[in-house]
Amino acid sequence: MKYSKTFIFSALLFTFALVIIIIDLQPVWSTYRPDGQTIEITAAKLDGFDPDDTAETSFGKLTFLGGLELNSNERWFGGFSGLIVSPDGKKLTAVSDRALWFTADLVQAKNGAPLKLTNAYMEPMDGIGKTALASTDKSDTEALTVDGKGRLLVSYEGYGGILAYKYKANGKLAAPEDLSVPQDLHMLEKNKGIEALAYAPRGSIHAGSVFALSERSGSSTDDRLAYEINLEHPARSNKFIIKDIDGYDITDAAFLPNGDLIFLERQIGISVGLNFRMRRIAAKDIKPGAEVTGDVLLDVGMSKRIDNFEALAIHSDQNGDAILTLLSDDNHNMIQRTLLLRFKLAM
Repeated sequence: MKYSKTFIFSALLFTFALVIIIIDLQPVWSTYRPDGQTIEITAAKLDGFDPDDTAETSFGKLTFLGGLELNSNERWFGGFSGLIVSPDGKKLTAVSDRALWFTADLVQAKNGAPLKLTNAYMEPMDGIGKTALASTDKSDTEALTVDGKGRLLVSYEGYGGILAYKYKANGKLAAPEDLSVPQDLHMLEKNKGIEALAYAPRGSIHAGSVFALSERSGSSTDDRLAYEINLEHPARSNKFIIKDIDGYDITDAAFLPNGDLIFLERQIGISVGLNFRMRRIAAKDIKPGAEVTGDVLLDVGMSKRIDNFEALAIHSDQNGDAILTLLSDDNHNMIQRTLLLRFKLAM
């Protein structure tokens, strides 16, 4: 099989990235003022999703709208693991896996393609009480969604759980509440816990529930544990199984307006390089005890402009089609990138 120069170069970069050990002992929260700070971001437009065919926009069952490579001189910019987008697609809120909030306004083209970020801001996340979350055992924040009460729900790995942040009257976030979750979610592997959160939309058959998906359940080839959590009555939560395909890890999830669930998956290793996939599970197939596989929307490797995508958000455009916003986690690694991509899924 003949590989393109782009593929070979990407493979070499990611192989190198896998053997880099980054040691940084300075606490994250010590570099921020208590109220956070505005940061400057440069956004370089990506010339197509396929470097060898930049005019192509159709990939799998999705249409590529555009993308940006984001950079900042701010030390802790990057590492993004969870994302929500405003209904009009113009406001981003993200969490990093170092317990930091990131917000920005997104300037977009008429079709939703991202053009640049403005008013970017980062601040440390509060923990329970008056402590910075980064100084606690809940600092490995991995996923973000917003529930029906407007609370920001954030999952964390380690012992594993979900924090709920409520907005105060002054627009600031109050200290979080540690929500009650099924015991199984506390028992997941320390660094392979609740990697994806998604709140079911109003009008869907699962409305009012938050879905928590594990990155991995045991070995890389075991099926993935998932829960539909009843926030009012956690004991009534339902478990289901997402069938493994080729040992990919789940990295995030979000709901389509019709109640179907889309989740991201990543495969990385010296022998396979980096691969990225999206699957869609029909709302009707998610039932207590069900084993679901779903429909593959996109499955690509390093021949395309990908990175370590760990964040997904979905909103609808003026025609009712779904706009998928993806954000990558660069692991604060000079070899990786922070990419923001947008795709359209016709509804």
